Amino acid sequence: MIGESMRLRTTLGGFLLAVGTLLALIPATTASAAPGAGIAATPTCVQVRYFYQGADVPAVSRTGSVNCNMVRGNVSPAVEQLQLSLNRCSPDSLRRAGVYPLSLDGNFGGNTEKGLRYAQADHGTGADGVYGPATRKAISHFDSNGEGCLRVT
Repeated sequence: MIGESMRLRTTLGGFLLAVGTLLALIPATTASAAPGAGIAATPTCVQVRYFYQGADVPAVSRTGSVNCNMVRGNVSPAVEQLQLSLNRCSPDSLRRAGVYPLSLDGNFGGNTEKGLRYAQADHGTGADGVYGPATRKAISHFDSNGEGCLRVT
């Protein structure tokens, strides 16, 4: 019995070593392969930056960087601002998505994600449903005076 147990451990150990060696030879997939990949290095938008190039846009803080991301599951004033901008500036995209108007609840849920995907596609950027710097530059934002929509950089 002890001999069989020892043989089993040796065989199992050899198998695990072989699997580990094979796995080490397989190239790692890049983070960009997954939707929203690479967002870990960019902070999450949690506030609204008012009067940024004439528009109110999601930001890290009220006076901070607008280089930030939002994904499904985020809840913040920044998400509510995105929802407002999508309602006011991309209503046709939202209608095609079947989610117009978005609830202004600050919850980045399925409808916000779906509407954002359509708006991204309509504005020529990757339609991944993730709000980030490329989307900020591509879509229009509700202007600070409440009179229209602007694109920002």
